Amino acid sequence: MQEAKLPGDKKDRSFEENDTVLCRHYGDKNQKWKYGTIVTRNGNLNYEVCVDGRIQRRHVDQLLPYNGPIPFQGIPVDSEIDNKEPNQELPTVETEEHQHQF
Repeated sequence: MQEAKLPGDKKDRSFEENDTVLCRHYGDKNQKWKYGTIVTRNGNLNYEVCVDGRIQRRHVDQLLPYNGPIPFQGIPVDSEIDNKEPNQELPTVETEEHQHQF
């Protein structure tokens, strides 16, 4: 069985259902990555990922782990990766019934 590994890393790379990931995006030259959620694993190295409400199939090499909430989709993902800055705290919006974080 072939195991997926990060370059220069001895650790196995795999994802579980409902894991949040950055998924390689090919539809827009200005945005290489989009936030997604692992739906299922297909074989050793392939996954189905929900991105923008649509299911996409991706190889493990086209996915990056992401440890945080999926922010509002208007925030560009690429700038976070390129600048390697930590995630900024997101504003909280309060309503009478619920408190939402974007």
